Amino acid sequence: MNDDAGVIDPAAPTLPISARVIEKLREARRANLMSARALAEAMTGAGYPIQRSVIANLESGRRAEVSIDHVVIAARALRVDVSALLREITDPCLCCEGTPPEGFTCNTCGGVA
Repeated sequence: MNDDAGVIDPAAPTLPISARVIEKLREARRANLMSARALAEAMTGAGYPIQRSVIANLESGRRAEVSIDHVVIAARALRVDVSALLREITDPCLCCEGTPPEGFTCNTCGGVA
């Protein structure tokens, strides 16, 4: 049994997971033709009071981290599957493992070597 299973190496580089989640949520918002104000209103209506300026600050990078509560409520408002969103960001492609062969593009994830 490996005693280190599930332990995060503190020397490992930190991934910009919040930034990547925010970008995915912004893409979903735009794909739904929803303004930041409309998203804020939908999230507030779902019980997560938020102002449009908070969404603008997240999307512009002025605010770097996002809470899991925000992600879940925003994803619901945008009709985005939270688990798929996070899996897409944190896991390498199962087909090319994040590194397609030199000169090729992965048909599954779109990664380019």
